[in-house]
Amino acid sequence: GAVIEKPIHIVHLFGQHSEGVGSMPRLLVALEENSRASVIEHFAGGADGATLTNAVSEVHLARGAALEHLRLQLEGAQARHLGTLDTHQAADSRLVSHSIALGGRFSRVEINPVLAEAGAECVLNGLYLGGEQRAVEHLTSIDHASAHTHSQQLYKGVLSDASRAVFRGHILVREDSQKITAYQSDRNLLLAPTARVDAMPQLEIYADDVRCTHGATIGYLDEEALFYLRSRGLGADQARDMLTFAFANEVVQRIAHDPARERVEAALPGWLAGHGRGEDR
Repeated sequence: GAVIEKPIHIVHLFGQHSEGVGSMPRLLVALEENSRASVIEHFAGGADGATLTNAVSEVHLARGAALEHLRLQLEGAQARHLGTLDTHQAADSRLVSHSIALGGRFSRVEINPVLAEAGAECVLNGLYLGGEQRAVEHLTSIDHASAHTHSQQLYKGVLSDASRAVFRGHILVREDSQKITAYQSDRNLLLAPTARVDAMPQLEIYADDVRCTHGATIGYLDEEALFYLRSRGLGADQARDMLTFAFANEVVQRIAHDPARERVEAALPGWLAGHGRGEDR
């Protein structure tokens, strides 16, 4: 199969004067047997105009195909963003998905992999940051439609001010889908007592020879770690920023493409300076 070495970079860009503008893009990705590619979908622009994005991406992976998909959402402060990633995977195929949601007033991303044949695997990573009164949602639904399929999920959220996040992770293991593994983790860091997270792991299992785990955590910065850093001469804001950056960067480091990973890393300090310090508890 073909191997595309450089990522395919698709930019969805609103102009500076995009008040009331909507965008409804659809992307279809089909990888043939044993082919490999990376796709970056970059949503940006719009300044502070009230824009709407309703984006659908559909992925078909043939036997042995592998795709890394990065959704980078950096739209304006008043943007509304709806995104869907639907995938269908044949035997021994592999999907790695990164969903990075840093912008917008309201953002909802749905990711729906179907592991249709034995050996299919998906790895879903996500990072969402919320400040002011922002709302951000990730809804995943993985269908283990065949035996010997595997899934991993790691989502992390950092919430400040009066922002709100929702994570719902649904895993379906169909009847006779034996010998599957499914791991799901959603971890959230609250930087203000007014921030809120609703974490809803959902397991629906109709087979008995499976290994499934899920976990969700919601908490504040570690006071002992803050004390340790401050005792070494760091200021309060610097110590909070360092711990918050380390928490978020675990997801960012999973992005394989160096320029894309560096782009996300570069955006984190600005967000921390503007929203990430929250309020004292």
